[in-house]
Amino acid sequence: MKNNAAYVACEQLYYPKDEKYFESVRKFQGCPALAVTHGGRIFLGWYSGGTCEPHMDNYNLLIYSDDFGITWSDT
Repeated sequence: MKNNAAYVACEQLYYPKDEKYFESVRKFQGCPALAVTHGGRIFLGWYSGGTCEPHMDNYNLLIYSDDFGITWSDT
C-alpha cells in the first residue's frame, strides 16, 4: 500500500517549482472545474500527472484570474 494513491494522503504544494509539474511533461489534463466569486475572481482547477486514476503522480492544479480571464496566475 506504500505507493497506492487510493490509500496514501498527498503532500500539499504551493507554487511547485519541480520539473515534474511543468506543463511540457504532463501526460494528461482533465476533469476541469470553474468557479467565479461575487467579486469577479475566476478560479480554474483540473487534474494532471500520471497515466491513470488513481496514480501516485497525479495532482490538482488551481489558477485564478482577476481580469475576466485575460491573464491567469502561474500554476
